[in-house]
Amino acid sequence: MSSLNSGGAKCMSFHLFRNLPTEIQDHIWDLAIRPLPGNRHVHEFIVVDHYFDKPNGADQIRADFLRFEPGGYLGQNFGLAVPRNDPVRGSNMSAYSLDSGLWMACQQSRRALERHYRKNEWWSDLPNPECPTRLAARGDYTGQSGVSHTASYIDGDGKPHHVTISPDKDLVHLVGLDPVSVEWFYHYAGDRFLINYRCRYEPYPSFLGLDIAITFDHRWIGFIPSTLVDMIHVLHDDSGRTLWFIDQRLHRVHAPGSGEIGLSGTDGGSDSCLKNNNRQVFYSSGYVFTEVRETDEHLWEVKDEENRTRSVFEFFRLLIPMHNGRLGIEGSDRMRVLACEFSS
Repeated sequence: MSSLNSGGAKCMSFHLFRNLPTEIQDHIWDLAIRPLPGNRHVHEFIVVDHYFDKPNGADQIRADFLRFEPGGYLGQNFGLAVPRNDPVRGSNMSAYSLDSGLWMACQQSRRALERHYRKNEWWSDLPNPECPTRLAARGDYTGQSGVSHTASYIDGDGKPHHVTISPDKDLVHLVGLDPVSVEWFYHYAGDRFLINYRCRYEPYPSFLGLDIAITFDHRWIGFIPSTLVDMIHVLHDDSGRTLWFIDQRLHRVHAPGSGEIGLSGTDGGSDSCLKNNNRQVFYSSGYVFTEVRETDEHLWEVKDEENRTRSVFEFFRLLIPMHNGRLGIEGSDRMRVLACEFSS
């Protein structure tokens, strides 16, 4: 909020907030939580495998690791890191970045988050005298709806932070390091906390939810890396997740009209899908991710620097005969495609 101070200069702070009625203060804090359309949001993380030196590698990947181990220890399991804002890679556009600071701002902001995330599990027990009260721990709400997960990390300046996701609704986008460079073959059911094996074992609590995305590389059509096959095997087959491939070459053929999803992702009433054709929509800070199906050729087209039109759907068709003895993807409705657009 801007105003003029006694000298006539513009001031970007509002010093009378504490003088407002408590109900108005609480309402303002409530409005500050996750100010995005809809209820399905996008969170970016970098994933690393057993062999990555987490205690010494944060600066290498410009990211800070979530502290899942007891006491905030960085163990040797597969791990997730929160990307830092970077001049080359750009800002972290994750939905969690919009309200992360409210956990530490003040008591009122923490109470607002607790009102919003009523079934919130704390997945980190990072020692910190200023940490919000942990009302529920890992797995306390397993099997229930409306659950959120909060995990903690320490930034490069030694300050603690907390990020919150809704695993039953949100999309986790694995970014930064090339996901296929990770040694997915060595991901085990016993790798705690990151993702459970829903299709092979009795599922234990998992930080990540049911929707996971990676950015599609059109070069995979000519050469499918073995590590990519391993990743699909872990995330789709063993973990039972819906695996989304974000094809950034997808562009709309026409401007959205009646009955189509607009650049803002809205559809005249539904906040997560299109009433007419049931397409999923996810939101991050500045972007909207819209589901695209192969039957949507009249709405979308593939463009790239060489004007090629080979799509991610052709990649799916190549995977089936080459790896169907290992991958259970034929006829699966959990291999899906997203287009990425700027939000208005």
